[in-house]
Amino acid sequence: MNDLLLYTMKAKFPMKSNADVKELFNQKLNGYLIEEEWKRMIMQIYENDDVINLENKILDFIRKKGPINTPKPESSDK
Repeated sequence: MNDLLLYTMKAKFPMKSNADVKELFNQKLNGYLIEEEWKRMIMQIYENDDVINLENKILDFIRKKGPINTPKPESSDK
């Protein structure tokens, strides 16, 4: 999966240097994937019928789990 994520990042940012892509890759590896990224990865691995089924299962899982708690940026109004 790591190779596929790296491939996805290179395809998404073809003009970035390898070092920049590797940095983005590490951020994604230790963080969150956006919907476009995980869908692209699924499409690379599975047949179309399986892709639709997997996308639906993943989206159901996300809906059941609820929103992700992400840290809010600090306000500069102090």
